[in-house]
Amino acid sequence: MDNVTNKGHIPIGNQSSDDRFWETSVRLFSKRLEIVASNIANADTPNYKARDIDFKTALNRTLSAPNKLAPSTTLPPSAAVNDVLPKLLYRTPYQQSIDGNTVELDAERAVFTTTAIRYEFAMEQAVSTYKELSDLFKNLK
Repeated sequence: MDNVTNKGHIPIGNQSSDDRFWETSVRLFSKRLEIVASNIANADTPNYKARDIDFKTALNRTLSAPNKLAPSTTLPPSAAVNDVLPKLLYRTPYQQSIDGNTVELDAERAVFTTTAIRYEFAMEQAVSTYKELSDLFKNLK
């Protein structure tokens, strides 16, 4: 298992540190879930255009922006993620609909399910990382 670090985390992309990577992933997955849920909610709205983000680009951009997601008293965490998200992209439908709506429920459900699973995994990794840090600080006393 050459691609597994000593903590059991699989390195993905340009990972500067586990805590920042997993926290950023959780926030971006959460934002993507909101967007996909909006697509699903508007499946019957005429002329609604399905949207999404390029997750990989957003993650790389967020990780390369120093201190963009650092805790702040004036900037809520969700606003920090919105600062570094790329523009929302339009999905290209596999099959055109008569009413101009580009939401394809099966595809949206698949994206939502996959993103939810990845969100849960990233959340578990973030919690594990912070627990390890907490335990480390407790042992220093």
